[in-house]
Amino acid sequence: GGLGHRKKKPKNGEERFEVPPVFERLGINMTNAIVRNAKAKIIERRFRDIKDHLSRLFETYTGGNVVEKPEKLKGVLKNGEIPLDATFIDTVETLLDWYFNQQPYGGEVAADHGKPRQQVYNENLHTKRVAGAEDLNLMLMRSVRVQKVTQRGVHLDIAGQRLDYWNDDFIFNYMGKKVYFRYDPDDLSAVRVYDLEDRFIMTVPVDNTAVLTYGASKEDVKAAMGKVRRLERITKEALEASTVQAFGKRTALELVLEQAHENKMARIIPEPQPKVLELQRPQEEPLLKAVGGPDLDVMNRNAMKRNGGISDE
Repeated sequence: GGLGHRKKKPKNGEERFEVPPVFERLGINMTNAIVRNAKAKIIERRFRDIKDHLSRLFETYTGGNVVEKPEKLKGVLKNGEIPLDATFIDTVETLLDWYFNQQPYGGEVAADHGKPRQQVYNENLHTKRVAGAEDLNLMLMRSVRVQKVTQRGVHLDIAGQRLDYWNDDFIFNYMGKKVYFRYDPDDLSAVRVYDLEDRFIMTVPVDNTAVLTYGASKEDVKAAMGKVRRLERITKEALEASTVQAFGKRTALELVLEQAHENKMARIIPEPQPKVLELQRPQEEPLLKAVGGPDLDVMNRNAMKRNGGISDE
C-alpha cells in the first residue's frame, strides 16, 4: 500500500522515484488513524480474535508474548510437526469462510442480531468493486528500481542469473533514458516497461541467448509452466478434499474444521446481489505518441508476436 507518512526523505534533496504501489493503482488512499482514537482502527478489534480463536488451533502456536508461549512448542518444532504453507493457507481460508463468518452477528444493528455474519454482509453489499484476473495480475507484478537503458536494454538479476530485455525499437528510442519495468515471477519471457511518469511504454521480450542459457526454448518454458499450474490445481483440489481428514478428531482444529465443512455443505446463505458492479482497473496511462514518432502500437504488437503472445488472423 505504500509508506504513507513514513516515506523516506532523500539525503541529497532530490526526490527519489517510487514505483506506484498496488493500493494507489486501485484508487485506494491511505489514511492514518488519529493517535489515541482506537475506534478508528477497525482491524485492532480483530487482532485478539485471530490470536485467541484462530492461531491457538494450530500446534505451532507461539503466543503473543513469552508468557503465552506453550511449553510443548519446542517439542513440536523439533519433531517437525509444522503444517505446509499450502495446508495452512487452505485451512485458514476454510475457517474464515465457513466457520468464523457463519457465527451469529452481534453488532450495532439490532434487526440483524442472530443472523450469520456472512448473511448480514451479503444483504448489505450494495456496490461490489471487482477486478479482472488480467488486471490483478498486472497490478501484482513485481517492480524493479529505475534503470538506464543500455545497449543490452534493461536487466533483471534473479537466482544468480542476469536476464537482459531488449529489442531494436526499445534500444533505438530509449537508449540512455531512465525507465523501470514490471515482471511476472512465473513468466520471465517479457517485461512491461514504464517511464518515470508511470506511463506504459512497451512490452520487451527477454534476450533469446539468455533464455537458452537455461537450456530450454520458449515452448519448453511454456510447457513446464503449464505442468506447474496443473500440479498446483490438482494439489489444491486434493487439499480441499482431505483437509478435514488430515488432522483427525483428536484436535481442536479438527472439531472446528468439521463444523466448517458442515457449514460449507449446507450452504444456506444466499449469494450477495449487489445493485452496482464496478469494474476496477489499474490506473495506468499509456505513453502518448508524438507526431512523426514511433508507432508504439505497432511496436507492441511486434514485440508480442516475437514473444508468441498473439498470432495473425
